[in-house]
Amino acid sequence: MDVDKLLRDWKKSADAALLRDLVFTPQMEQNVRRRIAGAKRRGRLRQARRWAIGLSLAACTVWLLLQQVWWSGEGDGRQAAERERMIPQASAWQPSLLKTASHQGVAFTYWGEKPLRLIANRFYEDQVQPVVWLLNGSLPGSVQLRAVHQQGAEIDLGRHAPKGALYDADGHVSTELALPAAGVWKLEARSGTRQLGHLFVEVHAGVSDGVRAIVEPLLTQYLEQTDHPDFSWVGTPRYASLQLIGVESKQLGHKTVYAWVLLEALSRTDGEWRQKAGLSAPMRFTIEPANDGYRVAGHQMPQDGTAYWPSIQAMYPAKYLEKLQELTRTPEQHNRLADELHARNLAKAEQTGEAER
Repeated sequence: MDVDKLLRDWKKSADAALLRDLVFTPQMEQNVRRRIAGAKRRGRLRQARRWAIGLSLAACTVWLLLQQVWWSGEGDGRQAAERERMIPQASAWQPSLLKTASHQGVAFTYWGEKPLRLIANRFYEDQVQPVVWLLNGSLPGSVQLRAVHQQGAEIDLGRHAPKGALYDADGHVSTELALPAAGVWKLEARSGTRQLGHLFVEVHAGVSDGVRAIVEPLLTQYLEQTDHPDFSWVGTPRYASLQLIGVESKQLGHKTVYAWVLLEALSRTDGEWRQKAGLSAPMRFTIEPANDGYRVAGHQMPQDGTAYWPSIQAMYPAKYLEKLQELTRTPEQHNRLADELHARNLAKAEQTGEAER
């Protein structure tokens, strides 16, 4: 009998079947050899074969039991993972459509599909807005809200107790929502490991038209007011124009504005406008609610000399610092920005006719 050949055949047979992921160790091989060496040619060989097969079946049984324990232990987690795999990969995420429906004669507009929809305006990075989450189905006592960016960043939006029916939804949650980066975000509602629904929204870079319409006139008035102690040295009448770099708003009514400002006093001599004095620099402004509107609560400017750039780095978050650098990366870009803002100031001076002659 060729024992080596017999062992090779058994191992080959086991490797091709369910036991292909198990290891036939040298110790196991030695044990088989020992039994075969002390056996009779046929009877003992059959016994050794049964022993080897029994050992393999025992190992297989242990493996299957471990698998069963693992699967039963995972339970809901495995089911949750299956549900996650049904959601498109981040690279294939597409913003949910904006739709309009009517309930009892009242029209409403929303993003997404049942069982989770969102009543909201268009999203812009870092700019908060009130939103309403519409939920359909069997609702738990509380829901966990979460936002996931297509590049992997996650934001915990907190746990909320659903309120009563709204429009055609079985329940709803009202929150404020600001998403910090442009791109596509997945918004989802969960109860434990059970996902109640999800939708996708696109967050746009830059500043929304609505925020721009509030911020630009407010800052212009603040910079041009004749009695402001920080700008009185420029002279009067003075004109301010600005290029918004970014707006942060984490709480309704409160805004932090990053902008490049050109503030200058203009005079007209022989029909030509000239700058008497002025400043051109990146600035940071704080805006807060006041009465029925807003007010500028304060501003920051960069320091002079060697502290100029370090002070700007302290004023600006990294992503707005990068946008500032893109805006003024070369002398040509810097001069183009200054020329555009100066042209706006000239247009205002021509229109108001308040400049000194």
